[in-house]
Amino acid sequence: MSNCPSTLFPRPRHMTLRDGCYTLSGMLALDIPPEWRGAVTPELTALAQRLSSLPRGTTRLTVRLGKTMVSAESYHLSITPKGVALEVSCIDGIRYGLRTLMKLMHDGTVPCCEITDWPTLRYRGVQIDLGRVIERPDTVERLLPIYADLGYNVLQLYVENAFVFPSHPKLARPYAWTLEQTMQVVETAGRYGISVIPAIQVMGHCAWVGSHSEYAELDEMRESGTPHGVLCPTQPR
Repeated sequence: MSNCPSTLFPRPRHMTLRDGCYTLSGMLALDIPPEWRGAVTPELTALAQRLSSLPRGTTRLTVRLGKTMVSAESYHLSITPKGVALEVSCIDGIRYGLRTLMKLMHDGTVPCCEITDWPTLRYRGVQIDLGRVIERPDTVERLLPIYADLGYNVLQLYVENAFVFPSHPKLARPYAWTLEQTMQVVETAGRYGISVIPAIQVMGHCAWVGSHSEYAELDEMRESGTPHGVLCPTQPR
């Protein structure tokens, strides 16, 4: 990596700056396989919005399948005075390449350069602990493009009683997420290339179950007779 702009984060593995720049214009001329276009709608929409305030003209972007890419998520971004070319091996590479392109935009131009990048880790996640503070679903949805921009591809939701389990709805606390709200977040996350994984507590960490009056008999009581916060595995219920 050489001469990488200090504002480019995450920093790409390999970047070489060239002389000159490519001047962007208000209309996006996109050459991309049609089967890929719908899969990267959030990134293309964000790019079009960024370009919309620029002078009339055409910004040329070509996306092609690369046969010699380093990994499944890798991309090669090439910017010349004539346009922008993105070579990828799969949809994830398009997402990362487009996000890098937008980070390079400044005053209606992007620097001429060659960038090759791919993630070090297959899974790059962030956890939101709904069991401590129940963030509203729309708040989490607003965070998703930020997480995607930072390269995260996993969102873990630590739920406890912050989710309304359809089979045991009485366990839910006030403002717990419903199934419909949760599926909306999962759907939105998927559009940004982020998988949602629930963190479900096991029997040794379920005070939120045993402390409920209707489920108190499930608690493995301490010898002193006080609740233990652990579900008893021999309880027939």
